[in-house]
Amino acid sequence: MTMLLCPLCGKKTHIDQFDPENFADDIFVQEIKGLGRGKGFKVTEVTSIFDNSNDDTIWMIKERVLQLAKILKDEGELEVWEIAGELLRSEIIFLINKISKTIREKPETWMSQKDEDDLFRALNSGLNRLIKKYRNTLSERIGYIDELLNQTEKDT
Repeated sequence: MTMLLCPLCGKKTHIDQFDPENFADDIFVQEIKGLGRGKGFKVTEVTSIFDNSNDDTIWMIKERVLQLAKILKDEGELEVWEIAGELLRSEIIFLINKISKTIREKPETWMSQKDEDDLFRALNSGLNRLIKKYRNTLSERIGYIDELLNQTEKDT
């Protein structure tokens, strides 16, 4: 039998049952109530840790996640750009949706181009502006993530 020990919380799980895709994208706090001697417990309330402003616990989780990221980076299993890319994903999707919405709602502004080549050049120019903007943002975030990982390295 092969068990996996969670590096974040210490919980042991059979390796065949470890499936992070089924995990919730939140951190939950459960209130429990005892059912009487030897009868177990019952969950009475489930809330997001972010709703309770449990800053100490959030800080401990954040610090541990940074330590885990550093371990993965040091072992060659994670690159800083992967972290930054994941953090920027929602912003990039937002911009793509914004461009699509503009094209749908105001096609005349896009279709007033003389021909398809002009339309392509206009779209290409817009995308280049977005890439330039996000290259700077990505560079700043990568620098910030590197600082955090280096600080974690110094602290350990």
